[in-house]
Amino acid sequence: MTGTEDRRIPTIGDELARNVAHGRIEVVASVRLFDGGGIVLADGTKIEPDVVIAATGYRRGLEPLVGHLGVLDGQGRPVSNGVPTATAGLWLAGYDEPLIGPMRSFRLQASAIARDIACYLDAAS
Repeated sequence: MTGTEDRRIPTIGDELARNVAHGRIEVVASVRLFDGGGIVLADGTKIEPDVVIAATGYRRGLEPLVGHLGVLDGQGRPVSNGVPTATAGLWLAGYDEPLIGPMRSFRLQASAIARDIACYLDAAS
């Protein structure tokens, strides 16, 4: 059940479905843990992706995923929201409560983060 029945409205970017269909984005099991340069998924699989986009929803609950990386404050909020990166290779977005509204804030953050990720990946290769 999605949509108005369970009071959850899915948000999908314009390019997401097309990129998944063409294999440019791979959807995998949920992330259980960031472990060094790799990621452990809920199904036990370990992967080393170029990029992880984790849509965690409106509740933070990031402690199990990234709490050990020193990127959260005492209340579990990211110490860096958007750019600059929270730590090498990790960007967190959408953890503010802007007066312009969350969707506009996400759009504004997305371009800056995408540019920063591109520079990070270029430097790593």
